[in-house]
Amino acid sequence: MKKCILLLLLIGSQTLFEQVQSQTRRNPNRQHDNNGHFSPNINIAVPRGEFKDLAPQRAFFGVGGGFYSQRNNLPLDIGASFHYFWMGRERETFDLNDPTLGDYRVNSRVTSSMMPIHIHSRISFLRTLNDVFFPYVEVMGGFRIFNTRSVIDVDVPGQDNPESEIDNNFGLTWSYGYGAGASIRLGTNVLLDGRVVRMPGGRARYLDPESVTFNDNQEASFTRVRSKTKAMVYQLGLKLKF
Repeated sequence: MKKCILLLLLIGSQTLFEQVQSQTRRNPNRQHDNNGHFSPNINIAVPRGEFKDLAPQRAFFGVGGGFYSQRNNLPLDIGASFHYFWMGRERETFDLNDPTLGDYRVNSRVTSSMMPIHIHSRISFLRTLNDVFFPYVEVMGGFRIFNTRSVIDVDVPGQDNPESEIDNNFGLTWSYGYGAGASIRLGTNVLLDGRVVRMPGGRARYLDPESVTFNDNQEASFTRVRSKTKAMVYQLGLKLKF
């Protein structure tokens, strides 16, 4: 009797072990369910509404990433992200004249950028049901930083040129968004990830890099623009599980 019971226990243990191994092979990321992932990505932001009419370019290229933590076996991720978008770069050259200096040249270089920082909540309902395809929806909230850096160089023939005049202009506004995406498994802990996000955003003040003008004293000035910052963001990247 004891031998029969021992034999049944051994058979049951072997069966359970094989099921666990099979489950691990079927869903190799199951061992990381309590962990999270890092998500580097590239982005295209397309301004909408009045932001589209006033922004220096029709689309902004950006890079960034985020860290996300999975909530046990629930289909829920919580995380934070940072991105950097190049809004535009403008160069202008002016030939001016001063009664004392004579003819001289002014070079203007203006670079604008947008930096969204968000907290995310993401739900992927199929994550616990399959091993390959993981669609999700998400909401986010945070703020966006706008920075415009202008550099003015003066070139006076036959004389030492003055130091460059550098000005950094910062703007800050609240930001939120919502979107949807999907991840496809490429390897055990590597997934291809794509998503589309709608970001209404608040109002922000920033410089128009194409608006440089010079007054009678040859001092540079720019038009400051204030508008809502509504945008659509298209993103492609990776999910690297750890």
